[in-house]
Amino acid sequence: MPRLSRKVMANRTSKLGGFSAAVVGLALLAGSATFAQAQTLDSSSLTLNNEQVAAGRKVVGQSCSECHGVTLRGALGPALRDEGFTGNWGGRPLSALHEFTTAAMPPAGPGTLSDEEYLAIMAYILSNNGFEKADDGVAITAENLGEIVFK
Repeated sequence: MPRLSRKVMANRTSKLGGFSAAVVGLALLAGSATFAQAQTLDSSSLTLNNEQVAAGRKVVGQSCSECHGVTLRGALGPALRDEGFTGNWGGRPLSALHEFTTAAMPPAGPGTLSDEEYLAIMAYILSNNGFEKADDGVAITAENLGEIVFK
């Protein structure tokens, strides 16, 4: 969450009154703490769902492999695995990659895949970047995207 300058805070304080500004400030701090605490799932604490990963592999094969390859090692487009990929996306929530992917991919028709397909692609990408998978693993959902972080 961005920090507000003293000038902006002073202006807001004068408009809202001291008590209201204090309440707003506490809410902003609480929101920042909640966001930081929520980012706890990574390759050491999250096991992916086998079924969703398999579905992601299928979607990648149909819609992404021309540019990224079926094994995500890159072709016309960049690799979506290993050091180059994790160097770019490491430390960021999966929701950032999901937002980029749904807005820009596939290049010929951004946003044309279903929500389920985009989430399955996220699971497949994670499975190629150190995340384990199992039959009873966790499925990636719109609700947990912000909690999952590449490391």
